[in-house]
Amino acid sequence: MEQTLTEAQALILEMEEKFKPYIIVGVKQRLDMEEIVSTFEAYLQTRKFDRSGHRIISKFSFEQFILQMKYS
Repeated sequence: MEQTLTEAQALILEMEEKFKPYIIVGVKQRLDMEEIVSTFEAYLQTRKFDRSGHRIISKFSFEQFILQMKYS
């Protein structure tokens, strides 16, 4: 888990402005910033890798992940 937390935090820093849509999705779902980051960390654990070794993520799948967590 600790490795994933570090990976998620590094990815958020690397994404800079590109992380903004994920923040907006979280805010729309009434999450505070700490919840958005921890949810994004959990979301990353569920994502697969592409051929170049990068995780496949999208704003839509992140929103679906949040909804699934909230209502399941």
